[in-house]
Amino acid sequence: MRRWVILLVIPLLLTVGFMTGLGSPEKVPPSGWGIAGPVGADDGGNITSYKIAFDRWGNAIAVWAQSDGKRVSIFSRTYIDGMGWGAPELIEHNDTAHAFYPHIATDPSGNAMAIWVQSDQTQICVWVNMYIKGGGWGLPELIASYPIGGIGIYGPRVEFDPLGNAITVWEKRGLENDICSIRYTPGAGWGGIEELDIEDRNMTSYPDIGVDALGNVLVVWQQWAGLGISSTIWSNRYVAGAGWGIPEMIQTNESVYSTGAKIAVDPSGNAVAVWSQILSGGQFDIWSNRYTAGVGWGTAEPIETDDRGRAVSPAVAVDTSGNAVAVWEQYDGTRQNIVSNRYTAGVGWGTAELIETDNTGYAYSPMVGMDKDGNGVAVWQQHDGYRFNIWSNRYFAGTGWGSPELIEFNNEGHAEYPTLAVAPSGNAIALWRYKFETSKDLWANIFIKPDTTPPPLTVSFPPDGFMTDSPILEVSGRTESGASVTINGIQAAVGPDGSFSCSIPLRDGANMLNITSTDEWGNSVTETREVTYNDPIHSVTEDVMAVRNLISHIESSLLILEGVVDNLSVRMNSSEEGLLSLEMELLELEILLNSTNATIRSLEALTSYLGAVGNLTGSELEDLAEMIDGIRSNLSGLSSDVDDLGSLVDSMRMGLEENASGDGEIGDIAESQERQKEDLDHLRSFVEGLTIVFAAFLLIFAILFISLFRRASGGKRPRSRVIEDDFE
Repeated sequence: MRRWVILLVIPLLLTVGFMTGLGSPEKVPPSGWGIAGPVGADDGGNITSYKIAFDRWGNAIAVWAQSDGKRVSIFSRTYIDGMGWGAPELIEHNDTAHAFYPHIATDPSGNAMAIWVQSDQTQICVWVNMYIKGGGWGLPELIASYPIGGIGIYGPRVEFDPLGNAITVWEKRGLENDICSIRYTPGAGWGGIEELDIEDRNMTSYPDIGVDALGNVLVVWQQWAGLGISSTIWSNRYVAGAGWGIPEMIQTNESVYSTGAKIAVDPSGNAVAVWSQILSGGQFDIWSNRYTAGVGWGTAEPIETDDRGRAVSPAVAVDTSGNAVAVWEQYDGTRQNIVSNRYTAGVGWGTAELIETDNTGYAYSPMVGMDKDGNGVAVWQQHDGYRFNIWSNRYFAGTGWGSPELIEFNNEGHAEYPTLAVAPSGNAIALWRYKFETSKDLWANIFIKPDTTPPPLTVSFPPDGFMTDSPILEVSGRTESGASVTINGIQAAVGPDGSFSCSIPLRDGANMLNITSTDEWGNSVTETREVTYNDPIHSVTEDVMAVRNLISHIESSLLILEGVVDNLSVRMNSSEEGLLSLEMELLELEILLNSTNATIRSLEALTSYLGAVGNLTGSELEDLAEMIDGIRSNLSGLSSDVDDLGSLVDSMRMGLEENASGDGEIGDIAESQERQKEDLDHLRSFVEGLTIVFAAFLLIFAILFISLFRRASGGKRPRSRVIEDDFE
């Protein structure tokens, strides 16, 4: 029965596997931009400014300034990758002062620092608050203060180095205009305020900051000269362990007006700065300069040559290899567009190109970010003839820009002033302000970078070229957590750690296994294994049939022997022919007994196999062994009987010889003939009994054995010549 169960189960498994392969479409998570929604505090107040930063795990923290109608406060909200947004929370608690210009950065451990400006009626201050991963926000801390009256603090920025040190910069305006900085060291706290610019210059403004992997810092800013009719772009560098250097102008023409400087620093300490610069004819162009680690600043150069209108509001980002992407607004004589150029490390800037093609209305306020692989994301606001919307485009490393797409669809108000953060993985979050009739709310959309990398796949078992005697094979290995695995269309069970296993039915002979792992994005990888299945049902069946054929041969031989004995009764008294036939049959009987012993050895080998695979109970094995011992005992007795029959034949030959010579007395001859007749009857009775008992015994044993085999054999041994050798 077991064999028939296997034969039924295998097609069923194959059918289930086929249906599984067709009927379980892969789950593909959302990718690209999601659905935009509000993320600000729900108090109906107006949003004024906002920033967001990712940590290296893809979690993000947003900060913003929001009015409740009485004062402007700083709020925060965390985004957990794979889970979503937490609740908004207030991170400063001064109910007597307004707070503005928040900025935020994260450190390598996932902690964050927010910085903002807060003023009351007596002083204007720079405040910070620290977010501890797993613990939340602490208490606000004052790091700088100035007396109110003629002093303004603008554009605070904060960045972390890889050791968790924080560097802050801000712009101070008043009788003295400075770019100020203060440094935070874990365990030591805040240092003193340092001024980065040249003291005898006029107003400084719009600082931007970048940090490399060694903790070195570059700051750029706009600095006015003379009577304020021109401004230039300057920079200063902080060397880890040494401090700030001497500020230097990074543009070549001091008599022009330059503004909007931005900087991006790669991990090796190289940097790209961009700004908008107006020439004597009133034309604004986008310029750039590159800082090379160990060398310094190079020579400024324009990165666009479109003289139809002004180019302003640049933004720039770099990848880990030092490649950069810059975006800006550019007027074409009719409308404002969004344009981009790419800097390739070791090569230089390429050719500026449009990254949006909607000519319905003006496009403003571009922002850009890059991931570790060199892909970029840009966002901007664009008018559709009725209202401003938020748009995006994506730069693909090695390919270029894609097609612009609208990332919000709320037509109740104007979407304006987007900002952006891009995670190392390529995910991004865009924030912007929605301007409704009665409020200005903070909205966001999340970009999930489509994963195009196949999951890892390791097949632990079986190895390629594996041979087995089992019709069911357990395939196992490991892949990416969350991936699905199929083997020839049959779904495998995958654990939380990516380990998988699956039972696969095999066909007799060569089987090609296609093991495929597919991640949640639909990326897949396939490993193949060739496995050979030697069906032991075939070989064991051949063994049993060989034994059965030998049993049939023994039965036939015994029946022939019985016929010979019958003939002897006719020919016994008249000729030696019958006796010769008897002698030949006795010799055949000895050969038959030897064959029977070989058959018993074969049956013993089969029995041992059935016991080894563990499919026979102990009592069945004992019964089988007892029957084999019985056969051996009977065969031993039969062997002795054959010897006795040989002696009897010798005696009969002597009697025949005496009769033929006439030497015996008449009474002795009669007596000898009578004895021969009795011996012949005894031989006939013995052979008949031997035939009946032996044939019946072997037949019963064969039926029992085959019955046991059919019930017990699961086909679990390799094809073997052990039994076949016994036959030979």
